[in-house]
Amino acid sequence: MADGNPNDMREFTIQTLENAGEGLTEFQKIFQQASDAFEDGRDSEGFQLINGELIPRIQEFTEFCGTLRNQCSTWLSEDQLKELDDMNQALSNTLQTVNNALESGDVLELADVLRTELSDSLEKYRTVFSNLKNQLTSA
Repeated sequence: MADGNPNDMREFTIQTLENAGEGLTEFQKIFQQASDAFEDGRDSEGFQLINGELIPRIQEFTEFCGTLRNQCSTWLSEDQLKELDDMNQALSNTLQTVNNALESGDVLELADVLRTELSDSLEKYRTVFSNLKNQLTSA
């Protein structure tokens, strides 16, 4: 981990953003696998993917997003910080929808949310992370 040196923190953040892009690709694979399982009637497999792989990773990802937002607060404009806040809130709302669908056992809703809303959210994060990395690299 980087020490308190601003240049070290910037380099650490750039590397973290690169790694986050790889993690987003893995998320999307799990989303697709779980969604396919639900759509194909393999509900127990879909629930296993969600509970065993997806939920723990999403919890880590939401913590990462909060930390990233705080870390980058000195480097980003108010508009960029608001965009991150809005994305984090939208992700939180989507995760609540996932939780509600899990509790009710609505596999069609789960499949839909995984395939569309969560995938769309991750794609937005991928774009923002790439833009942030580019901005920090060129600064």
